[in-house]
Amino acid sequence: MLAEGLPIGKSFTSQIVVHYVDARPFHLHDQMSTDLRYRVLVFTGDCLLSSQLEKIEETAAAQERLAKCYTPLEDAYDDVIDFITVSSTPHAAFEKESLPLFLVQNKWKLFCDEVSIDGVCIL
Repeated sequence: MLAEGLPIGKSFTSQIVVHYVDARPFHLHDQMSTDLRYRVLVFTGDCLLSSQLEKIEETAAAQERLAKCYTPLEDAYDDVIDFITVSSTPHAAFEKESLPLFLVQNKWKLFCDEVSIDGVCIL
């Protein structure tokens, strides 16, 4: 399912997110290098909800099929398409292992939305 209000191929306003690994805040755009790869961003919502986790697993399976379809066998899974995961669940509230392996293969591509509306990090 596509995120409502985010048309494919269109820029969006960068938001501050927190790396899951080290809880450092970054602008999401700053974490997307301009290396000509396609970008697929997965906004997981609250990954503590079992109903949401089922949807996340379906999405991860679809992404894995997409990567296998377009990535040459000798290349890494994210050489053609850059997969980035953003969760609304605070990083301290869940273990990344609770997410499908495909979404967390690169620990530096997992972010959490822990920033309040006024830009203050909630840690």
